[in-house]
Amino acid sequence: MRKQHGPDLTRKAKPISRCVTCHGRGVTKGVFYEMECSSCNGEGWTDKVTGLPLESEDARFQLNAYTLRLEQQIAHLQRTQTHHQENNRRGPGGSHRTGD
Repeated sequence: MRKQHGPDLTRKAKPISRCVTCHGRGVTKGVFYEMECSSCNGEGWTDKVTGLPLESEDARFQLNAYTLRLEQQIAHLQRTQTHHQENNRRGPGGSHRTGD
C-alpha cells in the first residue's frame, strides 16, 4: 500500500552551492577581524535554488550527500583513466594485426 498523504519521510538531496558572500569560507573580513558570514550563517554553503542558508540540522545531510556524489565521480574518473592508460597494441578494427 502506497502512502497517499502526509509529509515525505525520506530526505532528498538538494542542490547546494558555495556562498557568494564569503566564497565558501564561512567568514567575512571585517575592519579589524573576521566575522561569521550572515548570508550562510557561517557554514559556507547555501541552497542553490533559493540562495538561503542551509538549516543546521539539514546541513550535515546535504554535505554528506554532496561528498558521496563527489567520491562517486572521482571513482568513475579513476576507472576510466586506468582504462585509457592500458597498452593499446591492437591494430585497425581492434584486431591483432598491426600492419607490419
